[in-house]
Order: sequence, then C-alpha cells, then structure tokens
Amino acid sequence: MEDVNVNKKILIVAIVIFCIFAVFSFTMVSNAEEVTVIGTWDISKDDGTSKVTATLYNEGRFVISGTGEMDDYSRTIW
Repeated sequence: MEDVNVNKKILIVAIVIFCIFAVFSFTMVSNAEEVTVIGTWDISKDDGTSKVTATLYNEGRFVISGTGEMDDYSRTIW
C-alpha cells in the first residue's frame, strides 16, 4: 500500500513539473519577436516564364523562392 502512495506522489510531481514547463514554453513563444519583411526583390531571368523572388526578413533570414531561372548576377554592377 505504501508503494502505491509513493507512485501517486511521483506521478503528481511529474504532472506539476510538466504543467509548469508547458506554461513557460507558451509564454516564451508568445513573447517572441514578430517577424517582418524588410524587402522583396524579383530576381527572375527576363524570359517571361520565370518567377523567382528573394525576401529578406528582420531576423536575418534570406529566402529565395519560386520557379524558373534566376537572372545572371555574375557581373558586378559597379
């Protein structure tokens, strides 16, 4: 009978710890900085079929997405 009480106490402590962890996890996620777009550029090749965009986000992420070929940026612009 004493083993059952010990197991119940361990289970209760584990559930309480899990609940505390869940609350703090949710709080950290809800306080996260909002991600915003700094700029979006069309970097498609001028062939009429490509649609490629580059997007820069405020947290530093740079995403290139779309279909088709990118323009040739091997030349320097200056």
